[in-house]
Amino acid sequence: MMFAMIQTASAQSNVRPASYTPAGRMASFRVNNVVSDHQGRTLADHDVLFQSGKIYDFSNQQPRFITLIDIAGSRVVLLDTQTKVKASIATETLLQVAAQAQSLAAEQGKAARLGVNVPVNVSDDQAIFTTNYGDDVVGQVTYQVETEAAKDRLMPIAYGQFIDWFGRLDIARKTGSLPFARMSVHQQLQGNNRLPLRTTMTVRRGSDSQTLTATHTRHALNSSDLKRIDEVAGMLTLFKEVDLKDFPATH
Repeated sequence: MMFAMIQTASAQSNVRPASYTPAGRMASFRVNNVVSDHQGRTLADHDVLFQSGKIYDFSNQQPRFITLIDIAGSRVVLLDTQTKVKASIATETLLQVAAQAQSLAAEQGKAARLGVNVPVNVSDDQAIFTTNYGDDVVGQVTYQVETEAAKDRLMPIAYGQFIDWFGRLDIARKTGSLPFARMSVHQQLQGNNRLPLRTTMTVRRGSDSQTLTATHTRHALNSSDLKRIDEVAGMLTLFKEVDLKDFPATH
């Protein structure tokens, strides 16, 4: 799928802390993120809740696992409701791990190949943000986000924090795809006051290609969401702390 792009914006550093929401009112909302393959099969389904400056990620496919991003508390906490354990990692540690990964990629001459500091193309109506990276070995990757203007300026900031911190967590846990290009795109979304509607990532290797699509549906928080947030507060008190390496693996 090709789109005419007339503006190229240089991506900001992928490892700087995401912007904090201004003092006072904070964004409160829920986003349902659903990832599907080219056949329409659901690969991931998550509810992400934003409340009081904290971000809660609930997996609808593996409901035993919950992730809390507590920026004010300078920590990210993983919770397993089945074994009743939790693992915490300091946000400063995540920043250091991401910075080290970015520096290593640059030293090895793999920055562009891995999507570090890649340029982000913005359509003339600012509705579509696209970046390309990779090579013939890892594949040519196109990452594209279709967006809409945000009515609340705090929402793109909050969602950008979610993308940044989860990307750093993926690096620390060595899970998922490298997040650098994704982080660059969403930093541009923040700067342009845009929110994602649909994300498409296509990886091409020779004549073969694989496409994943994610939809992002926003809702106001309801009573069920608030109940889940309250339950997490109890888990933080009751669950046993374990090292990150001992936390049960997600699939």
